[in-house]
Amino acid sequence: MTGAEQKAAHSPPATVDAGVDAFASAVLAEITRGEDPLLVWSKDVRRVLEELATPKPLTARLSQLVALDPRLAVTVMQAAQSATFGRIATPSLDLQQTIFALGPERLRAIVIGSGIAQLPEQPRLQVRRREVQAIGASGVRASAICMLAARHIGGIDVTDAFLLGMLHAVGKFSLHARLRGAGPWQEDLQQRLLLMSRWHARIGAATVRGWSLPAWLAAAVESQDLLGRDPDGDVRGELLAAAVVAARTVHAVEETAAHLTDFSRTGLGREAWRAVLTSVPATSNSLRTLLHN
Repeated sequence: MTGAEQKAAHSPPATVDAGVDAFASAVLAEITRGEDPLLVWSKDVRRVLEELATPKPLTARLSQLVALDPRLAVTVMQAAQSATFGRIATPSLDLQQTIFALGPERLRAIVIGSGIAQLPEQPRLQVRRREVQAIGASGVRASAICMLAARHIGGIDVTDAFLLGMLHAVGKFSLHARLRGAGPWQEDLQQRLLLMSRWHARIGAATVRGWSLPAWLAAAVESQDLLGRDPDGDVRGELLAAAVVAARTVHAVEETAAHLTDFSRTGLGREAWRAVLTSVPATSNSLRTLLHN
C-alpha cells in the first residue's frame, strides 16, 4: 500500500458515492454476460487454454502452442523444474516432456497465474500504475503464503495453491481496467478503496467463473473476505482467507502467526504459521523472478 493509500485508509470513514455501487454493478453484469474487462490472454495463450479445455488435451499440441509464446515457454519450464513448485519435472530442455510431467491441470494453473502476473503491464491499467503494481505484489505474496502453507496442510497441489493466491486480487484488476471515465468519484482515493473493499471479491469470483475454472476457486475468491467464517467453505477457501490476512502483516511474524491459528480448518498451529511467514520473502522473490522472466 502506498503512503497516500495508508493515509486514506486511516482517515475517518467516507460515505460511499452512489456512483461506486452503480459502476461495480455494471461491471459485474458485463462479466456475468461473458465480457471480460481484463483481456488477459494473448492469442497464443488463448489457444493453449482452449486446448486444455478439450476432453483429452494432447501433449504434443500443447507443447507446440506453448512454444509460440517464448516468455510463457520459459515460465512453464522454469516453474516445473523449480524448488518453489516442488521440482515437478526433472531438468530438461524438452518442452514436451516438461508439459507431460506437469499434466493439464498443473499446466493450466501456471499459464493462468503467469497471465495474471503480467496484468500490471497492460496499457489500460497504467493510469494508476502504483496502485496496480501494489495489487500485483499482494498477489505474489498471497501465492507464496498459499504454496508454503499447502505443504504443511497436505492434500493441496502446489500449483493449485499458486493459482489460488494469484486469483485473490483479480477482481481489483477487473475494476481498475474499467475505472477511466467511471465518474468524478474515481479521482477520490477513499472512494476507490471503498470500491475495492466492497466489490473485489464478487467481481473476482465472476471473473474466475467466466474463465471456466473449477467452482472451488470461484468460491474461495468470493469468500476470501469472510476471514474463514464461511460455513460452506472448505480448507482451500480458508487457506486463501488466511493468506490475504497474512499478506498484509507478513513482517509481524509472531503476532500474525498467533492470529492465523484462528483459521482452524487449515489445521496449522503457531509454529507452522511461523515457519510459513519466515519463508515468505524468499519464496515471493523466487516467484517474482520466475513470473517476470
